[in-house]
Amino acid sequence: MSSKIVRRVAGILVCTSMIGCASHSKEQNLPPDQVPQAVMDTLHAKFPDMAVKKASTERENGQEIVEVAFSARGGSYEAESTPQGKLLAIDRMVEARDLPEVVTHAIHEKYPDAKITSAEEVTKNDAVAYHEVNITSGSQRMELQVDPAGKILNEEKKSAEDKD
Repeated sequence: MSSKIVRRVAGILVCTSMIGCASHSKEQNLPPDQVPQAVMDTLHAKFPDMAVKKASTERENGQEIVEVAFSARGGSYEAESTPQGKLLAIDRMVEARDLPEVVTHAIHEKYPDAKITSAEEVTKNDAVAYHEVNITSGSQRMELQVDPAGKILNEEKKSAEDKD
C-alpha cells in the first residue's frame, strides 16, 4: 500500500472520529465546588435552599452543558445549564401517583399493562414541557415523554443495561 493511501485513510479516520466527538462527548464528573459561579447563582436564585449532590459536564451538539443534581424544597432535581448560567431544563423527580391524570391515562391507553418505575417533570422556560416516564410493559422497558395535554411525544426502548 502506498504511503499516500495510508495518509488519506488516516486523515479520514481522524476526521470521522473528531466529528463523532464534536456532536456528543462523554459525561465527566465535576466536583461541586468547581461548578461555574454563574450556574450556581442562577440555581440559588430559583432554589435558595438547594444542596448540590453531584455535578458533571458534557458536550452536546457542540455546546458545553453543565448538569447539577441537587435537593431543594424537599425534593430531588437535576438542572441542565450553559456554563454562563442559562438554564436549559430543570427535571423534578415525581412519584407516579403525582403525575397528572391525563399523562397516566395516555400511558395506560397505549400500554395497558404498563408499570411506572420512575418519573420526572421537565420544565423549560419556566413551564412544564413534558413528563419523562420510565415504564415496564411485559418484558419491555421504555422511556416515554408525555406532554401536559397527554400526547406521547417520544418513545425509547431501553436495554437491560440502561438505568432509569
